[in-house]
Amino acid sequence: MAEIFLMNIKETERLSEEYCKLHFPKRFERSLKYRFLEDKLRCKGVGALLYYALNIDEKDIKYTDKGKPYSDNRLEKFSIAHSGEWSVVAISENNIGVDIEKIGNSHFSVASRVFVSEEIAFLNKCPDKNFAFVWTLKEALGKAVGLGISLKFNSFNTLPLLNGGSINLSGQAYYGQTSAFEEYALSCVFENQSEDVSLKTVTASMLTDITLK
Repeated sequence: MAEIFLMNIKETERLSEEYCKLHFPKRFERSLKYRFLEDKLRCKGVGALLYYALNIDEKDIKYTDKGKPYSDNRLEKFSIAHSGEWSVVAISENNIGVDIEKIGNSHFSVASRVFVSEEIAFLNKCPDKNFAFVWTLKEALGKAVGLGISLKFNSFNTLPLLNGGSINLSGQAYYGQTSAFEEYALSCVFENQSEDVSLKTVTASMLTDITLK
């Protein structure tokens, strides 16, 4: 089973500095380097969700040279994302990737370079929404594979994932799920065809031993 956890930055803002320093000090320090408040909150939101979903010490979380997070102390695979008002963490027993993008943040010049012809035709039917669906599926697949944005996005067609099909990369089949979440496109890519995906919105008050502002 795959689980997706989301936290709104309004909830992240309720977390005290004490709480952040206690449970994810490195990510808290990283958040201070951002100029804009929303960037700071999204960064801290990921830290809070990792602590909530995995219940492991931050020092046990490592990253590959391609940016894929992992832990030697947990069997679960996990992926992180953030956009606009949301931070996201997805976990599964198998490799998983997640991405979120606000619908309307379309970059059509990017699409012309990294979308295949079938995706561009799909994009033209409903530009903003379909761009977000395709883009988040590509990002999520890159994360599931472990290559991130170094995966050649123009080398595969994501549309089968929107229709219950799969994409085969290096002998491994990947399946996906995309949905509109409020004003965002939320996509998840995983290896198990029968994967059940649950969605959970996390509030500050749901975190254990919580310290609020």
